[in-house]
Amino acid sequence: MSRRGLSFLVMVSLLQLFIMPIFAAPQNDEEARHVAKIRADVARRGVGDKATVRIKLRNKTELKGYISHAEEDSFTITDAKSKRTTTIAYRDVAEVRGKGLSKGAKIAIAVGVGLVVAAVVVGIALANVSGPRIGLSR
Repeated sequence: MSRRGLSFLVMVSLLQLFIMPIFAAPQNDEEARHVAKIRADVARRGVGDKATVRIKLRNKTELKGYISHAEEDSFTITDAKSKRTTTIAYRDVAEVRGKGLSKGAKIAIAVGVGLVVAAVVVGIALANVSGPRIGLSR
């Protein structure tokens, strides 16, 4: 191998050493933010029979039950029917959902009901308004 080829190879290797950590860091930061978000969501819901959740894991598995115990790196979900407990690491969780409809769904339903009520009121008002009467005179 010539000196030119060797120097090029050394230059590319050094560049790779300095550039690769720049591209790898955002993924670690994003992962840390995701874990913090899941941890905060579990903490907000609390622990006990009233803290019913549906957990969707990163491997597409879904678990239902209530949060029975929360720790620094993991939490425990208990199936309400079988009383079987499963310990889940925060990093393995894709999504935490509570019981019932989401906030966005509730807002959409309220807006839809409001629009229907407004349409009915406008329809009734237009039906009761008497417009100009054009009569045929003989």
